[in-house]
This record gives sequence, structure tokens and C-alpha cells, in this order.
Amino acid sequence: MVLQDLHHSQHSHNPIDALRAPAIFDRLAAALIDFICYFFVVFVILSPLRREMAMARLTESESDFAFSYSLSLFIFFVICVLYQSVFIAWKGATPGMMALKLRVVGVWENEKPGWTSSLLRGVMWTLGGALLCIPYLGVFTNERRRPIHDRLADTEMISLNGRVSAKPSLSVKSAMRGFAMSLTVCVLFLLGIEISRMGKSQRLARRA
Repeated sequence: MVLQDLHHSQHSHNPIDALRAPAIFDRLAAALIDFICYFFVVFVILSPLRREMAMARLTESESDFAFSYSLSLFIFFVICVLYQSVFIAWKGATPGMMALKLRVVGVWENEKPGWTSSLLRGVMWTLGGALLCIPYLGVFTNERRRPIHDRLADTEMISLNGRVSAKPSLSVKSAMRGFAMSLTVCVLFLLGIEISRMGKSQRLARRA
């Protein structure tokens, strides 16, 4: 596990020392393509559950709606993890990455990651999305443009199309860290308000 890019020290003999991080636009374009793929897969698989939730609303069955909704979120999470993990371990890239000629490689072997690293990366990538993509901002703060999911899995996204990103400047790092911190505080504040509201509603329901 590499969190601080120690393998790129002065004494490193790692063959991938040259920065090959994809351009930000290519990352976004690849993510958009993958999102479209998710949408169609999830839309088809969750169709029965969407009908169940609609029926639960009509019958005003809160327990059935909560169960169907929770199951939908779980299935969505699993689909995202499998989509990322299987394609990365199999091809070294998701369909979106392949379209933009991007690849994910291990930081030590310069080859596509194994199943363990791919699964860890897939789980952390999906959790990052669930956290409003705040962890993805690591591409603006890390010297190697490696978000937390890549650092935890010892992986790195590289570009094979000739378009690469330079190392982020100090001003960009500072600005993005401040933005990420501010966004995190806002999210926690809103989450606290929502939890308080839900607790108050439950107390009123019990009294009624």
C-alpha cells in the first residue's frame, strides 16, 4: 500500500517514474462513458425493485419501501464495484478508459493489477463516489495525480494517448485541499441537520 508515493524517491529504480497521469479532460470523459454504462445496467437490473417501491408508495407501506430502497442501494454499490474490479483485473481498464486509451497499472510492476488490488480499488472508488466524489479530488493534490483509491490499492492510472497532466502546482494543491475541506464540513453539517430532523419526526410519530 502506497499512500505517499514513496516509490518515487530519489533512490527509486521503479520503471514507471516518468509521469504518465492522464489529462483531466480524459479522466472526465472516461468517467462519463462509464456512467452511461452504469445507468443502463442499473436501470435494467433495478426495474423490479423500482416497481416494488412504487407499489409501496401507493399502499403507504414505509417498511416495504425502506427495504426495497436499501436493497436498491446495495445492488447499485455491488454493480459499481464489480464493474470497476472485473474490467480493471481483466483488461486493465473500464470501457470508458479503453475508449480514451487510459489504463490502470500497478505502481511496482507496470502491468494490470491483480484481482485483490482491483477489488480493493473498486470498493474504494465506489465509496468515493458515495462521498460526493470528494476523495476523487486527490487528482489535484497528489504529486502523481493518484486519488486515495489508487494509493490504497497500489495502482496508478496512466495515459497511452500522449495527453498527460503535469504535476499539480502548490497553489492548486492548496486551493483544492481547502475546497475539499469546506465541502466536507458542509456535507457533515447538512447530514447532521437531516439526522436531527429524522429523529424529531420519529419522536413526534411515537407521541402520536
